Amino acid sequence: PQNSSGLTISPQGQVSVLLPGTTTPTTIGQIGLTRFINKAGLQPVGDKLLVGIGLGATFGDDWGLGADLGFVHLPGDVGFMKNLRWGMAIRGLGRGMDPDGDGGVSAYPEPFTPSAGLEFDLVQSKNVVLSLNSDVSMPTFQNVRFALGTELALYDRAFLYLSTGFDLNEASSGNPRVPVAFGAAFKIGTS
Repeated sequence: PQNSSGLTISPQGQVSVLLPGTTTPTTIGQIGLTRFINKAGLQPVGDKLLVGIGLGATFGDDWGLGADLGFVHLPGDVGFMKNLRWGMAIRGLGRGMDPDGDGGVSAYPEPFTPSAGLEFDLVQSKNVVLSLNSDVSMPTFQNVRFALGTELALYDRAFLYLSTGFDLNEASSGNPRVPVAFGAAFKIGTS
């Protein structure tokens, strides 16, 4: 947006800016993959459980350094849910960036944020996979955020994404938003 400042991309891919007249970052989008990947150095514990820690840094007028600690469980096919995977994490362990200089009151990412996510394939064929995913988080136990998304994979080469989210604090403040994000990606082979 025009006149925004302090662009931040969190370790989870959340894109935020500071808008004029505000002291807390406003989320304007999400960058990343909807599939669980091993970017956090997840280590296997048994056949279907991964645990790990992800480290991240945030820079701007201030700085932040933190970690996310969590696990991913891969139970496989469960009823109509194919390739089910779910996980839980505690995000924002460390020092959040303090964009307004109020001593961490508006730290980003929010400190100590419990979160959980679930993803499964609803349609699975040789050339088409339709996945659904959802996430819920409670930043600093002061808010509830919910996200819902889908991914359509065609021939494991073209990918279409659609997602939305809900923020309880925004809804209760009389300024509710239901942002919709979409994206496309293409995988290009080199061999």
